Amino acid sequence: MKYSKFLFVGTLAVLVSACSNTPPDINGREAQINDIQQETINAQSKQIAALNYKVQQLVENNFPSPMISVTPRLYQVYYPYNVSKLTVTPELRYSILKDAKQATRINLLGRTDGVRPTDSDKKVAMARAMFLRDYFVHNGIDPTLIYVNYASATDYADNNWSRIGRKNNRRVEIEIYPREED
Repeated sequence: MKYSKFLFVGTLAVLVSACSNTPPDINGREAQINDIQQETINAQSKQIAALNYKVQQLVENNFPSPMISVTPRLYQVYYPYNVSKLTVTPELRYSILKDAKQATRINLLGRTDGVRPTDSDKKVAMARAMFLRDYFVHNGIDPTLIYVNYASATDYADNNWSRIGRKNNRRVEIEIYPREED
């Protein structure tokens, strides 16, 4: 029994010493802890300082803002219940199409008057927006300028509990961003 205690304590001491790290050499130089993390932090700090310097230079030299400050022209095209194709109106043909031909971007936002989103309502909302997209492309608008968004049972323009309100919610909103004037 005496020997088993010594054997146990000796084995435990060997295991504990095997798991411990060796102490760093003392040579008088400063050593960093967590070198990889510290190097990453130092590199990011340098990048932030360089970007901050560039921003200060831009502010001091009064460079114009790169933000586009063009207000879009807004139109709404209304649809009958559960219909996604439309008879082309004079407003669509002469006003909206004319503005679209001068646009740098066109957003088409298809909407329905549903009470809750359903797959069929989503298809109708998308088909309404795609109908106008196809109309614009067919009439010479660059398709890369047109962005389509659709949603059902949301983003109401009017109340959705009256007949007139629901009629106003069945629509495609058209946002036409004209070219900036020099």
